[in-house]
Amino acid sequence: MKKGVMELADAIFINKADGENKQAALNAKVEYNRLLHFLQPITGGWETKAFTVFALTGEGISHIWKVIQKYKQEPVGMDSLEKEEKKK
Repeated sequence: MKKGVMELADAIFINKADGENKQAALNAKVEYNRLLHFLQPITGGWETKAFTVFALTGEGISHIWKVIQKYKQEPVGMDSLEKEEKKK
């Protein structure tokens, strides 16, 4: 994934983290989190992280929902978006 794309994300969700794919998904999560640690998040006051999920069984869905709710409740977002728009 290109650096510019990762800098735009507020969260990364890795789907199909089951069966033979589970270890690869967990490895990808670790690598994404390692890379994200060094990038400036687009949303000030928010730490972008990667998560695994298996949508078919619902594994990880409740955690995704908690992340979304936390994002909506924390005072983040608009300042950063406005700054990005002014750069363009």
